[in-house]
Amino acid sequence: MTVEKLINLGKQQLNAALLAVLLLFYVASGFSGKSFAYLMLLFLAALLYVGCGVLLYTTFKGADKKNGHFRLLQLAYWLMLAAVFFYTAQADAVWQKVAGESVQTFYERLRQILQILYFTGFATAIVTLLLSMAVKTEARGATQALVTGGGLLVLLVALNYWAHIRPASVDMTLMRRFSLSADSRELLRGIDGEIKVTAFYPFFSEMYRDVELMLRDAAAANAKISYTFIDPLREKNLADEKKVDRIGTILLEAAETEAGKGPRSTRFEILDEDAIKRFERELVSNILQISGKRKNIYYSQGHEEKSVSGPFADDTIAILDENLRALRHHVKQLTPQEGFPGKMPEADAVLIIGPRRDFTLAEKTQLKKYFDAGGKILVAVDPESAADFSFLLGPLKVKLAKERLHSDYALPPGKTTLQSANYSEHAITAPFVKRPEERKLTVFPGAGYFETGSETNADYDINYFVLSHFTSWVDTIRNGMRDDKKEPLASFKIGLAAKAKNNSGRLIFLTDSDFMVNRYIDMQQNKELALRTIAWLAEDEKLTGIVAGKYDDEKVKLTGAKDTVIFHLFLYIYPGLILLVGYIVVRNKKRRLTENREA
Repeated sequence: MTVEKLINLGKQQLNAALLAVLLLFYVASGFSGKSFAYLMLLFLAALLYVGCGVLLYTTFKGADKKNGHFRLLQLAYWLMLAAVFFYTAQADAVWQKVAGESVQTFYERLRQILQILYFTGFATAIVTLLLSMAVKTEARGATQALVTGGGLLVLLVALNYWAHIRPASVDMTLMRRFSLSADSRELLRGIDGEIKVTAFYPFFSEMYRDVELMLRDAAAANAKISYTFIDPLREKNLADEKKVDRIGTILLEAAETEAGKGPRSTRFEILDEDAIKRFERELVSNILQISGKRKNIYYSQGHEEKSVSGPFADDTIAILDENLRALRHHVKQLTPQEGFPGKMPEADAVLIIGPRRDFTLAEKTQLKKYFDAGGKILVAVDPESAADFSFLLGPLKVKLAKERLHSDYALPPGKTTLQSANYSEHAITAPFVKRPEERKLTVFPGAGYFETGSETNADYDINYFVLSHFTSWVDTIRNGMRDDKKEPLASFKIGLAAKAKNNSGRLIFLTDSDFMVNRYIDMQQNKELALRTIAWLAEDEKLTGIVAGKYDDEKVKLTGAKDTVIFHLFLYIYPGLILLVGYIVVRNKKRRLTENREA
């Protein structure tokens, strides 16, 4: 066979040769190490690529360079070179020299863009080579078709990538299993510092996608939250750096540091489908833990207060306590073991919920001293209680009336389980005021009220943020029925918020404690009111939220292989098929028009 025949054969098989180059580069990209086979594949691919370039620019002459076949081959040739460049730029060996050990979101995004360009370049080159085999058309038609098709393909890939970095999804599962609750999103929106979440799962793990959907929702709620996945089996060196040796570990790291302790971090594990039910609570509470200072919150004890546990679960404050602990605060008991009443521990807030017996003089003195020094106290007491809090209310020129209010707007049975939708303008009740009545109701099963006069204390800002319904009255006759003449209707003050002007002292006083117990806390907006009240007291906005849980439901399951197929189908194959069909339709239409003109 003469040299001329070899050259002509090479020219005829240039498409196949370039496809072989693509195949060699693809196989080489799958090697994890720089072995001899890897180097040989690269050498053969480079040699064949250079040979194709020589054939392309030496065998096509004159009129050949003006036809569509040459233009398509030329475009495919340079697309392959660009794709190889992008692949090399994002490869570990090169990227570590560019970005170093940085874990900034900017470098991660840039690397993802390079990977998209690498895949898109190769995909476009393959489509171009396939078209060059089948299409014999004029240069201008080929160029226009290619520019249009390439532009649409780039647009579709860009839209896919934008959807990846700015995710928006619709969770159609019955209990919204794979999305955060509105309360959790509100909590995450309040995070100020950078939070990096690293999940340790193999790519083909069934848990990978379940976890990613929730992390994607968290990242969508706050742009300062970013996440990445590490396969501890294939990327053992990265897992060792984070000191993680168990699949299913979720590591959270905050950018800010604690004095002398380095960056804040915490971790938890989501190992199976059952653990997914608590994933939202774990994720949000752990993010909140490392994003701010933990508060020391104390419950008073020893006066028959509402307790966290007891023989009747409905009468405990276990749910309230669970929500406080979910936000990773230190919740303790104010007992002699803490030095009380001899001294007051370092408390960010003291909660006195439902005491039946009175406090001792030493306890009252210590609590008053704590409040006067800028301390923060919440008191929720029932009218039947023997506890006397005049040592706190007296300086405010307020008196607690120990009579149960009645109302025509009460829940049955009886008239004493008050419903309220009446609030004043205050930081605690700001969201309630703007809502329709059915979304701002709170329930108080047996509330007293405050008696006030014209005299006030200028050292405090006092706000009665919760009021009873205007159909309330005091049953002075004690027959459960209202006397129109002796028992007039009114709206009574049942919630007080006081703020000292001279220091950071704050006092919350509520004339009912039962609205916080398990039996009632999930009624209407009671839980939100309780947590917003404690949040204002402790000056901690993250306490205003409720870390929700999830219920089980049925879902569609995909294997790792199916998931990968779907990923590539919608990112490349499906858009490519649309473009190919469109191109064929346009080409056939132009051909018919040309034939009609010639006829």
